[in-house]
Amino acid sequence: MNALPTIELVNVAKRYRVYPSPRDRVLEWISPRTRHTTFDALRGVSLALHQGDTLGLVGDNGAGKSTLLKLIAGVIQPTGGELHVRGSRLAILDLSVGLNEELSARDNVLQQLGWYGLSRQQALDRMDGIIDFAELGHVLDRPIKTYSTGMKVRLGFSVLTSMSPDILLVDEALSVGDLAFQQKSIQRMMGFKEQGKTIIFCSHSLYQIEQFCDKALWVQNGAIQMFGPAREVLQAYEQYQLAKGRQAPAHAGVPAPAAPVRIESLAVEPPPPITQGSALTVKARVAALLPGVRFHYSLSIKINGERGLVVVGSHLAGEPPLQGSGELNITLPEHPIAAGHYAFHLRLWDESGMVVLAETDIPDVAFLKQDDLMGLIRTPHVVRWQASESGGGQ
Repeated sequence: MNALPTIELVNVAKRYRVYPSPRDRVLEWISPRTRHTTFDALRGVSLALHQGDTLGLVGDNGAGKSTLLKLIAGVIQPTGGELHVRGSRLAILDLSVGLNEELSARDNVLQQLGWYGLSRQQALDRMDGIIDFAELGHVLDRPIKTYSTGMKVRLGFSVLTSMSPDILLVDEALSVGDLAFQQKSIQRMMGFKEQGKTIIFCSHSLYQIEQFCDKALWVQNGAIQMFGPAREVLQAYEQYQLAKGRQAPAHAGVPAPAAPVRIESLAVEPPPPITQGSALTVKARVAALLPGVRFHYSLSIKINGERGLVVVGSHLAGEPPLQGSGELNITLPEHPIAAGHYAFHLRLWDESGMVVLAETDIPDVAFLKQDDLMGLIRTPHVVRWQASESGGGQ
């Protein structure tokens, strides 16, 4: 690890002037009257990341995450504090920005790599790898304006990640595009992580951040709410979301025609309500739409939130992926749930455990307790009591 951080922020702030109209902006230039209000997008942010750190960035919409990424990327400048970035940096903030609609994919690659300081010959040397990764060889010389959004996204990601910066800033880039693109993107990001790059990854997927990042930063109202190990920060962030009484966002997943597997049915036996302490089995019928497809599973039992009260899964446990069609049975011989209403959420993941292939849920499974204890779950425990020799009484 380098002695100096690769990214260092000391009390960084970003303040914007907000004008009622463009006319007020002009009038303020020529008159002493103040016509604007101010908005603090970031305030008092201090942070240090070293080589090899992978940081997940979480927070509500409008909390300041994108502003922070843009400051570190050099797209905008802070209005207060100190910001130091040591090493080359690459920002993947909008994959279609910079593409010239009138030029072909070939010419766009040459133009964009030229902007990053590569010679024409260096750009030509990378051309085949970029086009092969983006899978655009059949339309290489067509104008970009004839491309679909997904094709533009693939080209933009392929061009940007063909370079090897010291610092990589990623804003939701892994959640766009089709399934194949998501898988290839994650593989390339994993490669950057293995090379010891410093990576900041902004995503609404807490699962992806927990799997990919070592640290996490929770930004709230333009300030740091919490910074530390990813699991600790994500747990606190999810508790905050639940406290707001907000329902967990619906996961669109992957459209069925594009997914290589499909969940045909999901059921719990015995049928609810389920008595405390009894065995239960979750049964899912899975259909493979491509021969030999391999996939992981995860099952969440939860009241609310993405991470689940109880979670089991093959990738999480280091087990090999499943393959083909069949029936998945997950049995909890002595489940810990005593009472309440829970959702059972089953996801199927690709081999990396990062891309959702299919998902479904049972929204309301009732549990009935059989004892007089309080609380929603029961855990095995041992109680010991040893009276002290000096404790009174005969």
